[in-house]
Amino acid sequence: MKKFVIILIVVLLSMTVSSCTASEKPEALVELSCGKVEYLNYRCTLPDGRLLLTGGTRRDEYGGDAAWIMCLNTDRTISWEYISRKDGYTSAEEATVLTDGTVAVIMEDYPRKRAVMFFTPDGKKARKKLDLKKKRGIIYTITPSFIMSYDDVSKKAEDYRYKTILYDWKGKEINRYDGLIMKDGYGYIVPNNDEYVFFGHDAVFNGHAMIQKLDGSLDKVLWETRMDWQLSGSDTAMLDYALKTSDGGYVAWLREGCPGENEWSSYEWAHFLVKFDADGRLLWVKGKDEYGPDTGYLFLHDGKIGIFCKDSLQIDASSYICWLDMDGNKLGNTEVKLNPDDFRVLRDYMEPETAEEKRTTIMDQQQFIPMDDGLWVMATCFAANDHGEEGFSTIFDSQEIVMFKIPET
Repeated sequence: MKKFVIILIVVLLSMTVSSCTASEKPEALVELSCGKVEYLNYRCTLPDGRLLLTGGTRRDEYGGDAAWIMCLNTDRTISWEYISRKDGYTSAEEATVLTDGTVAVIMEDYPRKRAVMFFTPDGKKARKKLDLKKKRGIIYTITPSFIMSYDDVSKKAEDYRYKTILYDWKGKEINRYDGLIMKDGYGYIVPNNDEYVFFGHDAVFNGHAMIQKLDGSLDKVLWETRMDWQLSGSDTAMLDYALKTSDGGYVAWLREGCPGENEWSSYEWAHFLVKFDADGRLLWVKGKDEYGPDTGYLFLHDGKIGIFCKDSLQIDASSYICWLDMDGNKLGNTEVKLNPDDFRVLRDYMEPETAEEKRTTIMDQQQFIPMDDGLWVMATCFAANDHGEEGFSTIFDSQEIVMFKIPET
């Protein structure tokens, strides 16, 4: 199915509202999907700068879900697409570029089928797919070197032991170790990194935040750092997210929990920004409140640390990027604001249908993507019925998947 990218100009800071045709170069906002229940995630950047996105779409009105791969040119126009019309896969998941330039994508119709499909950089089928249906575990990520999955050691709900299993690109098991992604711990792998650095926590209960590096075969720990609790009342902590910085170190969010006043109270969580050097040594810890309100989105761009701060999920809510240097010193803010009226489909759903309804607009699933012409954000936006303290209900036909550019500071 051929898709047309409709390009609009929106207000970002002091930009002037205008419009352009699909043949003109995008300047501030690109609409990748309009008015459909679809999803896309940014997975990686090809060596020539094109972006690889994966997700799911609809084959047709009655055809059910279909895996969807989209490759974007450097100007955000579509280079090529693949939609699983005949092979029955309902979602495209993890993706990477192998050492020979082949694009590998995990295709799923869980639990019925699972495989890796291979494409040339121009979207042609590259080789026979690799069937993974009988491989144990849930696939967590893929790299040019291996496919990483994990599985329970037992099926008992109170047993929190896991095994991490690695397969090569022919489907052969090459290693396994105790732990959930992190060796002898619970965690994640640092993304977009050619080294095997993991972050998370060392235990399910009363755990400490931990970062570790394994050797190339992932069977030996090269270094490992367990952090002390920062607050006297804490009894659990973890690293929620970590990125490799331009100076070779690692910056991460530390989340630390203190029990409530009684057994029925929920945990109270404190958040910190932390920095490690290239050998995992802790350099500094800074409080999250130093940078702004809801600061859950951490990214790197142009040698700086970026923290996306926002007051709410609303598209036109006050939000900004707080920029830091590699020592955690604040450099300044960049305001980020979109106008719902400039969305081609979403804007038509902003008026409530009845007097009792209250409408709002939501921006979710932000991914920050550095490109040659600046920093772009990919997000899913939609209108919703606002139910106050009870939350909101999505108006699915209003959904748009967009990319928008962050103004230069």
